[in-house]
Amino acid sequence: MCEDVTSYGRNLPYSYFSIDGPAARSPPRSRWKTRTRARAHTHDMVRQAIRLSVEGVENISTIKAIEETRWNLTLADPLSTEKRTVWIEPDEESEIEGSRGVANFVMKWKESKTRCSVSIVEVSDEGLSCDDEDGDSTSGTLVVFEIRNAKIESCEKIEPFVAESTGGTEFGEDELEKAEDWCGYDDENDCQVAIIGPTFCVVDVKTGKKGGRRRKK
Repeated sequence: MCEDVTSYGRNLPYSYFSIDGPAARSPPRSRWKTRTRARAHTHDMVRQAIRLSVEGVENISTIKAIEETRWNLTLADPLSTEKRTVWIEPDEESEIEGSRGVANFVMKWKESKTRCSVSIVEVSDEGLSCDDEDGDSTSGTLVVFEIRNAKIESCEKIEPFVAESTGGTEFGEDELEKAEDWCGYDDENDCQVAIIGPTFCVVDVKTGKKGGRRRKK
């Protein structure tokens, strides 16, 4: 038989419901759940690198990004199924909410309501070295990013990029897109140049304890 809560409450002394009474000392279940959710919304900083691999090259010695390179990335929210493809601009900086740091890209996920940030940490001076004479597949690191509350799922394309021919001619090109061949002509050395089957690979980078975001200038 169900107990009459109303009559039960009327028979209890007023002190039961006072600030120091038993009712006030009940286990704070809702508070525990709130703290658990708050911890679930906090993610450590991670670093990820974009590596370029090619199926082959023709008369190309190096391929690399530059400081002005823009990155077309697909980001994934670790707390939901949401994904977004965005541009990371090296000359843009936004404040990170609740911090004195800045990032090249900041946004709020619609599903999880968390804020993510992406910062360009380092653009490699070496890039991809294409030393194999037979044009076998090879790879090299282009850039390292620092990310919070997100993971880079893929890199779709970059612009601009620099390619150097085996004859020493430098090509400053507009765009290098995933799975799209690129070709040109080296007038100084009278030869065709080409990049065949470019692919961008995302890899995790180990970080030390002193990792951190950039400060506002």
